[in-house]
Amino acid sequence: MSERKKIFTAGPEDIQFFTELYGFSFGSDFIPLRRDSNLEPERKWVGGMVMRNKEIIKWPKQVTSSLVEQLIKSERNVEKAVIVFDSATAEYANGFRHDHKTYGLIVSKLLSVNQFRRAEDFVDRMRKEDCRVTEEILLSICRAYGRVHKPHDVMRIFQKMKEYECEPTLKAYVTVFSILVDENQLKVALRFYRYMRQLGFPPNVASLNVLIKALSKNSGTMDSAIRIFREMPNHG
Repeated sequence: MSERKKIFTAGPEDIQFFTELYGFSFGSDFIPLRRDSNLEPERKWVGGMVMRNKEIIKWPKQVTSSLVEQLIKSERNVEKAVIVFDSATAEYANGFRHDHKTYGLIVSKLLSVNQFRRAEDFVDRMRKEDCRVTEEILLSICRAYGRVHKPHDVMRIFQKMKEYECEPTLKAYVTVFSILVDENQLKVALRFYRYMRQLGFPPNVASLNVLIKALSKNSGTMDSAIRIFREMPNHG
């Protein structure tokens, strides 16, 4: 057995599954291995395979974003998803490029397990590769920070949007406004809302709902909340 054949190993059921599902093979680099086999210390299981390095897939001649998306989505384990992503990155020499969809998926995977800084690192990689950083990707990071009660990081990401050449839309302002209210950062939230209005963004149902929620949290502003609620039909 050659040294190269020792690098990649997988069980027969793994090879058959990926071959049937994605239409490409793992080639001669893979040999059957039982999951309970004794492994060399530097090896570990990755997606039903034993690996020593990040190249776990023998990609087809033409790698597409949709194929990479399917593979990343199919991985429940975040580390395995990152390995698939990096393996696809190695195909840049063959013409493949990650886009905002594949980047968005890996960022989402990382955020789901609270790996925030690592997710931000991937956004920085997007910028270095001249890949468009979308508002939705940045808002997904804001929502994730809001979920773990880190409003200061929410504002930090929002303020970096223009740095990523992403001009915040009304959706972005309302999303951040809502997070601040949910975190009971009411003074900051109301200042943020006034700033949004000063920029020329008109009130809509979504922003007014959040505003009513904010004003309802304080007995001193309850009357204002009721008044705005009554005026809502005028805003569609």
